[in-house]
Amino acid sequence: MLKRVVVFQAIFAVASLLGSSGCRPNALDITASPIDDTRKTVTLADFRGKVVLLDFWATWCGPCRKTMPWVQRVYDAYHSKGLEVIGLTDEDPKLVREFQKAARITYPLYTDPTLETQKRYKVVKI
Repeated sequence: MLKRVVVFQAIFAVASLLGSSGCRPNALDITASPIDDTRKTVTLADFRGKVVLLDFWATWCGPCRKTMPWVQRVYDAYHSKGLEVIGLTDEDPKLVREFQKAARITYPLYTDPTLETQKRYKVVKI
């Protein structure tokens, strides 16, 4: 099941990259902070012109951890073609940095401690 979800995400990302340039996204905005504290917050406007895969996850979430290598492969394959991955959690940045290093995740991870973005997207479970 998890493999199918990531494959669907990959297909969606590729289709979006290859789709018409006249396409207008209707995504809700996000508010997130990079775990390395290089910027205070980011929004979708910071990724204008890119295809964005928004991944809600947590270090304690088993299914999330299982899909991360697949998300990493999609990122590696399509980042140079305009794909951005936003891995979003509400956890402490230090914990997330340690997890990222141990899991060998190179795509950007962000925090949203107030869960504002999850609420906007009506995410009730990850």
